[in-house]
Amino acid sequence: MVRRSRVLTIIGSVLWMVGCSVGDEHASSQGGHVSDPPDAGLDDTDNVVPSDTDVPVDDEDCIPRDEAPEMPSSASAYAELCSEYLGVVPTVDCGDGVPIPIMVNGEEVFESPNTCDHTDFKGNCFVGSRIGRLPGVTAEGETLPDVDWVYFCRSPGPQYFEYQIVSVQMIGHDRVTGATCFFEARDGAQWPYLELDENDLLDGELPGPQDPEFDEVFQTPPSPCVECHQTDPYIHNPWIDGARLPSDPSQPVLPEVLTTDSPYWVVAGADWDHRTVHIEGNGCVACHPAPMATAELFERSGPIDVDALMPPNAPGTMTADYEAMIACHLQGPDRVDGCEWVSPPTAYCDDPPLKSAPHAASYPGHRTAHPVSMPVVVREGDIDDEE
Repeated sequence: MVRRSRVLTIIGSVLWMVGCSVGDEHASSQGGHVSDPPDAGLDDTDNVVPSDTDVPVDDEDCIPRDEAPEMPSSASAYAELCSEYLGVVPTVDCGDGVPIPIMVNGEEVFESPNTCDHTDFKGNCFVGSRIGRLPGVTAEGETLPDVDWVYFCRSPGPQYFEYQIVSVQMIGHDRVTGATCFFEARDGAQWPYLELDENDLLDGELPGPQDPEFDEVFQTPPSPCVECHQTDPYIHNPWIDGARLPSDPSQPVLPEVLTTDSPYWVVAGADWDHRTVHIEGNGCVACHPAPMATAELFERSGPIDVDALMPPNAPGTMTADYEAMIACHLQGPDRVDGCEWVSPPTAYCDDPPLKSAPHAASYPGHRTAHPVSMPVVVREGDIDDEE
């Protein structure tokens, strides 16, 4: 029996907003739904890993990078590959998502203002986006308790909808194994399936992986999504975290999963580089890795001041630590005392090629966290044998 991890992520992007990020354990908790799943050929046994199951560290279970599957050429083929790790790939219905509220002076507004309390990643205050969270499920309808799916329906409001400026994406993640997959919606291809409801919120259901139109709407990632999603599948800021789970408003719809040792790896992304800089004892890495490439991207592209947001309980109190991490990231570990490269726990046996890492020419070594093994959903037969 081949042991595999599980997860899926579908991602779409749009030019008006940077990033490809977006999602509790029950679809009803945020109003989302999973369409009737087709038979994905999953085994009837051992298809669910309990949420309290420990994942053993076993090098024999890891995947050699040179033997790992490559990114398929079509979205449907990638969905089939990812279903081995996750189960059934859900269909997105934007209308079932939770609206991302736009607040002005602490009050929600329903028309896009010029300024607001919390902007999106590009500094905008558009009303109309939604985000939802769905559970992973098997072909038999059993819940996969460690899998979250997050779909993100982005809208810059009615003034731009007629120009087909919309975006739909979904990220799924297994919190135990770290397995993740990314799909991206083709620019403009999702627009015919979408509309604005009476409140100017993005609405509409997109084709699922079993629909013939799926490959017309979605494509495999044209570039590594970890360039933004460096240490964690989900990117948080106060704007997106304004959308709360209806079943538990203490939680944002977008899961908060990142810890100092969170597993994270991308199915068919063996050559994607998750390395981040690390300084032992630095406050910025006390709770989680520091995704400095992500921070740099968003500080350059929008009004995001990381130092003004972190740490959450005392923003702006770790300026010296943050400046040390910036120097480590920009100069490279061989030029900054105590700085080193680290990777999150992964299912791959070895490091990605050194030449693909940031600042590869300037650093001599790299510390890798332990690999995670991959018990979970097992499918009968090979992918190529399936219709």
